[in-house]
Amino acid sequence: MTIRILALTVLSLINCVSTGSAQIPGTVGKGEIVFAQKVKTIPRIVVSPEAGTWEKQAATDLVKYIEMMTGAKPQLAATAEIDAAALKDRSPVLIVGSMALKADPSLQTALDKVKKKNPLIRADAIAVRRIGNRVFLAGSNDESHYFAVS
Repeated sequence: MTIRILALTVLSLINCVSTGSAQIPGTVGKGEIVFAQKVKTIPRIVVSPEAGTWEKQAATDLVKYIEMMTGAKPQLAATAEIDAAALKDRSPVLIVGSMALKADPSLQTALDKVKKKNPLIRADAIAVRRIGNRVFLAGSNDESHYFAVS
């Protein structure tokens, strides 16, 4: 009997917590970034023209999966001119890999803090940061850039 009462109490608490902070579907909360709304393409994905194999694949996959989830296909900026224009624009931008490290040099410091100091093979670390309408996705190497996007 005591276990049943305890279980019901825990379930009631979980229900109160989960429903107390629920967001109304279809509304945008304060401070949120909208990447796609009403199947209108909004975000841009920026990747370096000199990106490695996995870094390029990360950006390509990000475009693919955002389109699959929202119906909106983000623009992939992969040339120096388009990258510069995307970074000046006020719309949301996802910045991948080495471009993220270039745009926000403090990411490298964050990566250095978390990567293994004396790895046997290689130290992998990722950093994901949002500043305003910019989302920075970077890793400590080419494959880690992909892990950061994943």
